[in-house]
Amino acid sequence: MMRKKNKFALVLAFLIIILTQKATSSNETKKENDYFPDNFVKSYLTGDYAIRTNNHEEAAQIFLNASKQSPDNSILLSYSYNLMLKVGKIDESIELAEKYIKLSDVDSNINILRATQAIKNQDYDKAEEILNISTKHEPITVSSSINRVISPFLKLWIMTGQNKNSEATDFINKKIEDSSAPSLFTHYQKALLNDFIGNAEEANKSFTNVMSKDAILPYHFINSAGNFYERAGEKEQALLLYTKYRQQYPHSGYFQTNIDRINAGNEKPEPLIKDARYGFAEVLEEAARVLFNSGYSDEGISYLRLAMYLKPENDETRVLLSGFYEDIEQYKSAIKIYKKVPEGSDFYLTGRISIAENYHNAGEKDKAISLLKQLTDNENPSMIALLTLADLYRKDLKFKEAADAYSKAIAMIKNPSVQNWLIFFARGISFERSKQWGLAEKDLLKALELKPEQPEVLNYLGYSWIDRNENIDKAKGMIEKAVKARPNDPQIIDSMGWALYKMNDFEKASEYLEKAVEITPYDSTINDHLGDTYWRLGRTNEAVFQWKRVLKYNTNKDLSEKDIRQKIRYGLPEGNGNS
Repeated sequence: MMRKKNKFALVLAFLIIILTQKATSSNETKKENDYFPDNFVKSYLTGDYAIRTNNHEEAAQIFLNASKQSPDNSILLSYSYNLMLKVGKIDESIELAEKYIKLSDVDSNINILRATQAIKNQDYDKAEEILNISTKHEPITVSSSINRVISPFLKLWIMTGQNKNSEATDFINKKIEDSSAPSLFTHYQKALLNDFIGNAEEANKSFTNVMSKDAILPYHFINSAGNFYERAGEKEQALLLYTKYRQQYPHSGYFQTNIDRINAGNEKPEPLIKDARYGFAEVLEEAARVLFNSGYSDEGISYLRLAMYLKPENDETRVLLSGFYEDIEQYKSAIKIYKKVPEGSDFYLTGRISIAENYHNAGEKDKAISLLKQLTDNENPSMIALLTLADLYRKDLKFKEAADAYSKAIAMIKNPSVQNWLIFFARGISFERSKQWGLAEKDLLKALELKPEQPEVLNYLGYSWIDRNENIDKAKGMIEKAVKARPNDPQIIDSMGWALYKMNDFEKASEYLEKAVEITPYDSTINDHLGDTYWRLGRTNEAVFQWKRVLKYNTNKDLSEKDIRQKIRYGLPEGNGNS
């Protein structure tokens, strides 16, 4: 919820104030030094760096210490309460926020923060009073904008806590009636509300409405609808929802516990919305999801922390929060939260796999591989863990190991279908990069069989054939299809240029390769291809220039520095594109 500021300008202003102070009386000097203590700028700059590197724990401690030294500094208090919120210390954050509003204007972030504490304490009248505090002079920010959207829904759940169910029902109905195209979330909230207040008939209508939408619905929508249908005795409807979702994510383990419960004829589950606090938390989570999908993961963390404050044992919220930390590259924070997901949870398997991925991203690759092997070296290996293991091996250029892991995953597939094309494609790449062309070609053709016209596969197989001087005409046709599907993909454009080079159409090749270099100027392979093409066109100085760029930016292990230097010194041997 931290408001974005022009931090550099703010620091500069502080420096100007401090460095250009006129001579003052001792009392005036003391007053200014109380606001700008000697270590103020140092603390601000250090804390600001921690914020910009997403190190919330360190930043929170720095600004908290600084605010203790200067307790009447509203700027330090603002940073402190926001950062304490981000690290999940909600009560401490509220204490700091209460001090802040004695020195500065209240804003919607603070209103929601304080209202959440009141909701946790089930003081719904106080929560309503807080959310009604005016913030009309608040500047427009990402947080203030989304707060205006979610506040009515937060008040909806406050009404239920006050036993004003009729008012809550009237409110949500009017919100839908007044909108020409009410959001899916609004209909979802209506379903949750009617389920919570015991209006099963209306809840059924609303959930049916939400489930009928032509969209891939998120986990929490399916979970809430399935939970309702199970409790309403419509187990077949719930089973259909769970099964359909698992078909979209076949190796995730999602809803297996629910499916087992239905098949075993066990007791009905408890309601997901146990009281108004849970409904309030649902709204906060939705705000976080919107922010994440809009590229504002850092801001979204605050809303998820508040949701966890209201329902601390919710695994979906934990996984969401961990994902946000992954997005801002705080891998250790993500791991810490993922580890709290217990065995038996829908999210346990994906949580363990995500821990491994975060270890890998944090540079602890041995830990990552070890954890994934625990999930795969057994009689019932996890398909998704095998694929993740293979992907990590491929990322580390361990192509033989990657191919082996992909092979174990493919062995678990009884009847390959269109959804499996990517696995065959990935194994094909691994075989090709580990010098097993016969196996690679077979997999690439299989991937195309499963998903004809797939641009990446068309390009990879076509380029491989061209590079091997095999099936040139057929390869060119495949790449032409790929270019048509993705006209601005530099790798595909490069393949087209290289196909034309191999066919000795150097003029046309240069047009494609120049476009590819324009899109991706530092790609060593594309620069090398363009250099070769210029040489065949007699544009020798330009060719040498491109090859020198290859030396400068080369990250491709298949391009030998010795060979590139040889070309810079002597050029290409006489011949054509196949020489």
